Amino acid sequence: MAERPFYVGYKPHAEPGIRRFLAPRIVGVGGVFLLIALLVVQTQTPFADSRFEFGVTRSFEGIVAEYPYPTLLLPRPGRSDHMPYSRYLLTAQGKFGAAPLFEGMAGRRVELTGSLIYRDGQTMIEVVPDSIEARSGDDPVAQDETLGAITLRGEIVDSKCYLGVMKPATFKPHKACAIRCLSGGIPALLVVRRDDGRHEHVLLADPDGRALNQHILDRVAQPVSVSGELFRRGSDLILRAAPDDVVAL
Repeated sequence: MAERPFYVGYKPHAEPGIRRFLAPRIVGVGGVFLLIALLVVQTQTPFADSRFEFGVTRSFEGIVAEYPYPTLLLPRPGRSDHMPYSRYLLTAQGKFGAAPLFEGMAGRRVELTGSLIYRDGQTMIEVVPDSIEARSGDDPVAQDETLGAITLRGEIVDSKCYLGVMKPATFKPHKACAIRCLSGGIPALLVVRRDDGRHEHVLLADPDGRALNQHILDRVAQPVSVSGELFRRGSDLILRAAPDDVVAL
């Protein structure tokens, strides 16, 4: 009767019979895991085409709109009454909004330096501290256009991360970060996912047109329904809603 090979762990090599038995099985198991890994990669949703020009600064000059969140208005070439400005949301560095930097500056013309953050036609500037300088030629900010009452469904995100600073920047994986950013004053954005796959981006404000952030932190990064009055300001949509009208689904 042939002697069966016995595996001894401290020997540098297994017996030939054991190697012949294990080698094809190890290769097979490795192939299965490789196939699973490839399938997982293929089924992942690709990251959004968003950008944060970290370390790259540019100069901008325009008119400040203070509410609901600081925004820089740059006159468009061939400006029209409907859309006279390009509008760039403003934020401070880190997880902080820019409201303290632009308090009382509504309608003022300024020059500032910052880094661009952008996604899907939405643009934000992360302002360099102490770069804001007043310029002559102040201009009153045009009134918002009222579009009427509406109910929208979507997800509340912090606009800075969503527009390009972090990937992914939606739902539960990003919830803790989004809460911190909104607590710091970064503009709250409602992302509405349309049936055709495109997204609409709507800034959220309270009924008086001020920031809504502190009242909705428990409803961030989850599906919500928001009922309120919709306004258009240039290329931006702003939904004014009471905190109780932001309902988790």
